[in-house]
Amino acid sequence: MSDIAVYRNEADNCVVMKDGEKVFTFTPEQWSVICMAANADMENRLYALIHGETLRLERERKWKENREKVLNRNG
Repeated sequence: MSDIAVYRNEADNCVVMKDGEKVFTFTPEQWSVICMAANADMENRLYALIHGETLRLERERKWKENREKVLNRNG
């Protein structure tokens, strides 16, 4: 995996991203949109992670309750 470097080229008023041998340039507006999309993606992933963990904990709690009910009925 190659290293990625990002820097601002003040002379050309652009953001430069180097990925190995490849060089990409973005206007400040394009870079802003890229950053907003990345932030939204991270927010969505974090929400999904938290929501998934909440569902898992709730499911475990419900299973424990149901197991206890069955054991109490049969015990």
